[in-house]
Amino acid sequence: MNRLLRLIFAALLLAACSPETIFAGDLIDGRYYLAGDASDPPSGKMVCYRRSNGACDIRVPGPVVEIGFDDDYISAEVAKGNDPEASDYYFIVRLFDSQYANGAQCLDVESTRIASAKKDKKKQECDVVFSKKTVKIRESNCAVRGPFSEEEFRALRKCHCVPISYGADEVKCIPGVAPFGTSAEVLTPQP
Repeated sequence: MNRLLRLIFAALLLAACSPETIFAGDLIDGRYYLAGDASDPPSGKMVCYRRSNGACDIRVPGPVVEIGFDDDYISAEVAKGNDPEASDYYFIVRLFDSQYANGAQCLDVESTRIASAKKDKKKQECDVVFSKKTVKIRESNCAVRGPFSEEEFRALRKCHCVPISYGADEVKCIPGVAPFGTSAEVLTPQP
């Protein structure tokens, strides 16, 4: 009887655990982590936001190649699956983020918006990209911006001194000058 109760208890525990609530990852900063996608291991590590219930909500898809971050922003370089020489680039505006955000929905809306702008040959402007109302759906909780090309990323990151993710350990908004009181770090994901 005791064995049967333990077996039932173990089964209930396993049933209560969904892939969304199982969490393992490397801390970036605060609630942000680099974590593998349990449903698609070849996709590599992604940036996620750890909710209070332990769930890891996606912010940047994998495979993440490099991360730059400070108190205000996280920037990420993501390898393109179909072209190993090319990358996509993302920003996370931390001020706009929360545990109530739907990261996958935000990524979908934002990537559609960026693709539409590229199709219409619209240049991405700093004041628009980093605006709270850029992403129309749950704009107060939609912190992701991207994907951008390398050229767009290099231009846009200078708008608000977003940390670069190319192995540098300082922010360079104006070449050779780091803003007063700025600390930025770079994290390279380990395989």
